[in-house]
Amino acid sequence: MKSNITDNESGKIQSSHGVIQGYSGIAVADSKNQIIVAANTYGTVAEGKFFSEMFEKTEQNMKA
Repeated sequence: MKSNITDNESGKIQSSHGVIQGYSGIAVADSKNQIIVAANTYGTVAEGKFFSEMFEKTEQNMKA
């Protein structure tokens, strides 16, 4: 559920400080050097549904 009228892309996220309006960041890094090869932010904490999108973004970045 989204309720922020100034930032419609953010979402309600449960944190150790209660519910906050914000973003969840996802980053993909290589295992050898820990260099970030893809990153994005989402207004939800349900990271699993973004796996395919992040995989495709990682492939595109690695080809470039």
